Amino acid sequence: MPMFKKCPCCGAKWPTRNKFLTDQSLKLHGYQVNFKSLEMGLLLFTHHAPSCNTTMAVDVAEFFDLFTGTRYTVNKAKSPECPRYCFDESNLARCTVFCECAFVRDVMWSVQILKAI
Repeated sequence: MPMFKKCPCCGAKWPTRNKFLTDQSLKLHGYQVNFKSLEMGLLLFTHHAPSCNTTMAVDVAEFFDLFTGTRYTVNKAKSPECPRYCFDESNLARCTVFCECAFVRDVMWSVQILKAI
């Protein structure tokens, strides 16, 4: 069975996404958008463990199934109604604009909810 994620610094392993999401030593702290291909965006997690504090990138596509809403097809990034959340790597806020990127903000919200459990 393939490993979901391994810390490149300390070698900690998470065999499943669920183990990864429920590990309280991991904190979602950012999102690197890829406007050309949203599936290629990255969620950034920091591993807050003794002698570690490494940031790891995980393909946002690994979490797409957490989204159950409507996906919009028009990209409104940089439009007058865009709040520019996707341009701020550390901003994890949900977006209310009917933009194709907004669903990723909801995915991040779902990840944060699962991390809080």
